[in-house]
Amino acid sequence: ADPLRTLRLPAFAGRGFTDEELRAAMPVAMVSHAFWTTQLGSDQTAVGRTIRVAGRAHVIVGIMPERTRLW
Repeated sequence: ADPLRTLRLPAFAGRGFTDEELRAAMPVAMVSHAFWTTQLGSDQTAVGRTIRVAGRAHVIVGIMPERTRLW
């Protein structure tokens, strides 16, 4: 499920997952605001960049709002 849609939150940048991406298990990712800040240096061009998750390339489609905790 798309956490932004589930929690009814806007993305800080980019967007949430589309139904097609979820259905097809496409290699896309949303990153936390903290990850974006600490690991990506608050790079304004992070959406669209590729990161590796569990050894597999994923395209960043969105950045979660600041202080959003999913667990």
